[in-house]
Amino acid sequence: MKPNEHEYKVMGLAPYAKKYEKSGPYEVFNKALRVDGLRFVRDPDMKDLFRYFEERLKFYRFDGIAGGLQDFTEELVTKWVENAVKKTGISDVVLSGGLFLNIKVNKAIAELPSVTSLYVPAGIGDESLAIGASYVLLHSLPGEVDITPLRSAYLGSVATKADIEELLDHPVIKKNYTVKKNAKPEDVARVLAKGEICAIFQGAMVNAFFASGLLQSLIRVFRPRGAPVHQLAFRGQAYRTAPVEFAFGVGLLSKTVRRNRTKWD
Repeated sequence: MKPNEHEYKVMGLAPYAKKYEKSGPYEVFNKALRVDGLRFVRDPDMKDLFRYFEERLKFYRFDGIAGGLQDFTEELVTKWVENAVKKTGISDVVLSGGLFLNIKVNKAIAELPSVTSLYVPAGIGDESLAIGASYVLLHSLPGEVDITPLRSAYLGSVATKADIEELLDHPVIKKNYTVKKNAKPEDVARVLAKGEICAIFQGAMVNAFFASGLLQSLIRVFRPRGAPVHQLAFRGQAYRTAPVEFAFGVGLLSKTVRRNRTKWD
């Protein structure tokens, strides 16, 4: 796994791990880091993070490691939030940062009896720094400034009909795809049933990590007879890019599923 790129696999693989497979890794993480009030305290033996975890996790299955880490993270972060609510008396919680892309962690926090409300913005990483900087500047200006909250994260450009026609006229699209006009949901279902990948491009680009507006790819994940679980770690990757780049990305992903691809518009 690549740091800062494959963290989503932890949440995706965690449900596949049985209790006995994740118990060992859970204990490793539980010893490595703990909460003390609002501080996080790590094991003094942890001098080199890579070597520390390599030595202690090398005998465990990767899905067990993912499951153990997911359980540990939920417990650690909920305890930290509870401590923060207790110390500050503030029960309306706002979270930001890459950790809170983990929706299971967010769910665990939202279900805490001590939490009245939970807000996690759509763009919780670096993509929202410019918006936060603008709010700080407005707040620092003299006089009373009314800062209107954002109603949605769909702040990007919208593709015009001409943009779409230009994309469909691209040589790579013409060579590798068949275009079907006015496709219906039933057409998309047939594509997915064959194991193909279907791209949806609609609406404005979104200021968030998870997708570009309604730009996303759909995959039908199935388990061939006798295939082990670790071969089934598929993910529909969302691209925050221009439409043509997204089409190329879906095309590359499609090659791993089937050589003959269909582009639905």
